[in-house]
Amino acid sequence: MAGQTKRRQQELAISGLLERPTIAEAASFAGIGEATIYRWLRSDTAFQEAYRQARRAVLHHATTRLQKVCAKAVDTLEAVLTDSSLSLIHISEPTRPY
Repeated sequence: MAGQTKRRQQELAISGLLERPTIAEAASFAGIGEATIYRWLRSDTAFQEAYRQARRAVLHHATTRLQKVCAKAVDTLEAVLTDSSLSLIHISEPTRPY
């Protein structure tokens, strides 16, 4: 039972580390202390490997999505730059109310 609790806490900690901006917020999300996450990151090889794999999966997913839309984004940009019938918005410096 204790092993399953630790495993679940580690799963939540990994999710928190991937989704939250700070270790403190990741720890809070997982319902554990910051020191526990730091300890796992420093000395728990199974946790380290699980976290590395999760980070790789997130990076792979993001890279795949970027690859899928990259060509479309370049085509769209090229069309906007070369089509004189498309009007671009001119952004000017705001006037100062003196």
